[in-house]
Amino acid sequence: MRTVPTWVDKVSDKDKVEQCIYDLCFRPDGSQLIVAAGTRVLVYDTNDGTLIQPLKAHKDVVYAVAYAKDGKRFASGSADKSVIIWTNKLEGILKYSHNDPIQALAYNPVTHQLASCAVSDFGLWSPEQKSVQKHKVSSRVTSCAWTNDGQYLALGMYSGFVSIRNKAGEEKVKIDRKGNTIFSLAWNPSKDEPFDTLAIVDWGQNLTFYQLSGKQIGKERRLDYDPCCISYFSRGEYLLLGGSNSEAVLHTKDGIRLAAIKPQESWVWCCRARPDSNYVAVGCQDGTIAYYQLIFSTVHGLYKDRYAFRENMTDVIIQHLSTDQKVRIKCRDLVKKIAIYKDRLAVQLPDNVVIYEMYSGDMMHYKVKEKITRKFDCNLLVVCSSHIILCQEKRLQCFSFSGTKEREWVVESLIRYIKVIGGPASREGLLVGLKNGQVLKIFVDNPFPIILLKHQTSIRCLDLSMNRARLSVVDENNVCLVYDLASKELLFQEPNANSVAWNTQNEDMLCFSGAGVLSIKAGNFPIQQQKLQGFVVGFSGSKIFCLHLYNMTTFEVPQSAPMYQYLEKKNYKATRGEKGNSKTFHKAGRQEDAVKVLGELTQNAVNENRFNDAAYYYWMLSIQCLDIAADDADKQEQMLAMFVRFQRLADVYYAYHSIQRYTDEPFTSHLPEALFNISLFELNSIGTDIPAGVSKVNVCLVGEAAGVEPGSLPSCRGTRASCLQQHRELQRMCYRCSTYNQLNSAAQDNRCGNCRQPFVFSFISYEVLPLVEFVLEDGISDEEALQMIDSESGSGSKDGAEDQQWSETAISGGESMKMNEVGGHQREDPFTQKLLTFEQAGSEYHPIIVGRDILRAMERSDVIVCRWSKPLRSTYYRNMIPDISITKCPSCNKLFHTDDYELLVLQKKQCPFCRKPTLDRGELRDG
Repeated sequence: MRTVPTWVDKVSDKDKVEQCIYDLCFRPDGSQLIVAAGTRVLVYDTNDGTLIQPLKAHKDVVYAVAYAKDGKRFASGSADKSVIIWTNKLEGILKYSHNDPIQALAYNPVTHQLASCAVSDFGLWSPEQKSVQKHKVSSRVTSCAWTNDGQYLALGMYSGFVSIRNKAGEEKVKIDRKGNTIFSLAWNPSKDEPFDTLAIVDWGQNLTFYQLSGKQIGKERRLDYDPCCISYFSRGEYLLLGGSNSEAVLHTKDGIRLAAIKPQESWVWCCRARPDSNYVAVGCQDGTIAYYQLIFSTVHGLYKDRYAFRENMTDVIIQHLSTDQKVRIKCRDLVKKIAIYKDRLAVQLPDNVVIYEMYSGDMMHYKVKEKITRKFDCNLLVVCSSHIILCQEKRLQCFSFSGTKEREWVVESLIRYIKVIGGPASREGLLVGLKNGQVLKIFVDNPFPIILLKHQTSIRCLDLSMNRARLSVVDENNVCLVYDLASKELLFQEPNANSVAWNTQNEDMLCFSGAGVLSIKAGNFPIQQQKLQGFVVGFSGSKIFCLHLYNMTTFEVPQSAPMYQYLEKKNYKATRGEKGNSKTFHKAGRQEDAVKVLGELTQNAVNENRFNDAAYYYWMLSIQCLDIAADDADKQEQMLAMFVRFQRLADVYYAYHSIQRYTDEPFTSHLPEALFNISLFELNSIGTDIPAGVSKVNVCLVGEAAGVEPGSLPSCRGTRASCLQQHRELQRMCYRCSTYNQLNSAAQDNRCGNCRQPFVFSFISYEVLPLVEFVLEDGISDEEALQMIDSESGSGSKDGAEDQQWSETAISGGESMKMNEVGGHQREDPFTQKLLTFEQAGSEYHPIIVGRDILRAMERSDVIVCRWSKPLRSTYYRNMIPDISITKCPSCNKLFHTDDYELLVLQKKQCPFCRKPTLDRGELRDG
């Protein structure tokens, strides 16, 4: 944080005697500053410090000023025992008196009622009142403040008590500060806080927080000086304190000391922040009025699509720029530097450096790995897998996470830019740009820097291409230059650049920004440009990350134009990249390369224990195989077999992701029942063919940790396996044959042991859904079946008159009428009747076969259709319990309980399995 003086004035009387500034306040729009200076009220223009007008109506020292929130009037209170109401045109319109000098003033933020506090009483005045309501107090009132809703008034007492009153002046709560004089207090103005927070400073040199009920919040904080004033920023994010320390000090809303704004030559009696801005006014005992701008520098770090930045000076936010997931780390101290690299995060605090480790790839959960208890003075900070690198002018120092200094480099000129460019653990490389134009590569385990390039002017920004073959430089002349590192040849240059970034997935593509324009360069093709404000800091796939002021923005950039240019030249290698680019290979007729790209991504995800990503890539592989099967009849049988295999692996890794998170993390979002269901699903899915990275032991441990007795899971051994046979609620029911399947029987590949129908699971809770699969009779196409199901001839769609009739009966001279059902019963469901008459033949699974009559009798809302692309046909399910709402993802055909699915879609805005964005609720009930 930097403090920039805007203007300063020093007030004295006609005899050149310094006048103490006891209080000041801002007009709500921030355009004017009202100051209590001696016997006068001074009105300043906040833009340049011009004295607009001195108001001379009081006969003694002015102790307090306050402005109404509606901006129509303000008030001043003096030792002459009077309160004067002024209009915003600086005209006095009302004056009333107390029996003692006025000590404090405060306007109600809602009703604009004025509270005026004196030595022995306080008064409440509003424009519609003819008189002032006064209430006696037992001690001198030193300060006062209203709650946000205007319902309660807090009074700080010289005797050490805080009295909280309602609008009628009645005391509701009393806080005892044990005889420490309350010199100032303030309510947090933020409406986002869960409860009203009162900040109190006393002359016991304490800062303490209380709830409206009088309950203390946290521990009191020592100040080491006598405080004279406390006030919040208008949004409640920061506190300002001042007093005998002769400086205004910035604190967090929780009381953590951040920084001194500017040392003064005498006591600070008042300090306030301009509404909705970072300007601060300070009033001192020697008559000094100082107006400062606080500049909060951006403290941040970026690695690929993970962006870490400081918020409210003490918090670190880690944001996944592609998915917009965020996680907050409360450091509870001033965050000075941030560095991020892979799964490491380094945060420099005033007295130490904390190293965090990410232990959940999808949710970005971080835990403390190491803490280096040592003060460091540095300009730049970077973190590697096992080290932190500190930069101070011409010096680079390498420390291990234990705080041991392992290496130091001293370079020829000031270091202007530093970046970690990857490499093996503990042997990473650093890219360093110097003021004299040199570009160095430094390895963490090597004491000798390598000179990559000598440029003519100072370096502002650097980046290496994906294969580290080309270097891009932005110099102090705002010129972007690209060099071939092998030959040192200048390949390209372009003016008006402030930053540059290579695409992390494409060797030939980079972007640079400057002069309000984003430029994208692909190979030797012409530059594509579009308007953009800010600095480019990252380029990954089709996403460009831009920092503008304090906000990081992600832009989706269409890459179809350069890709088709590459395809025209048959440069397929240039289109290589993640997921979307595998489709480019497929489009170019390179199916094997398309599958190979996804295969590499899948293998990497498994090796790095990113099982959720592995499931996603296996699902994409299965869809790729299905597309190939549709295009190539010779490979159809092979591709369909691979489709089934990859679908199974996707299911296994998707479920195992929850198992792995439970074993590696201290908390889980899953209920015990869900964990048990996931474990049972996983064991029956993997069988004896255990995929790489999957631990059968962990699956069993999680199942038993979920509250299930030992031995209940298939393939687990225990002494009480028979106990679970009696607990039917833990057994799986088949909705086709109504059989309850024992848990401790042999692994059944998630099928019913009686009729062999595969269980259909909700892919969140892994409960068995009440669905029965059926197939169509020969000769019925999918289109015809859907037309018959959608027809209005279903069993529940016709008028009730055909099924029911009225009968009239005479009893004892009277008549009665009742409605009888035709034939004495309701029409029976033909599909249910077919289930009752179905008999399983042999050990093979045979689905229910339905004809046209049954299809016409079905209700569309009871049928779920999973549509597959050719050569597969659609899969049909009948919901046997229509009251249970089931949702199908139209992209991956996975089924879910609707409530669970909608909750996750609202959180992640995509299907939890296939990650297809779900933009509207209309997609949620496709079926």
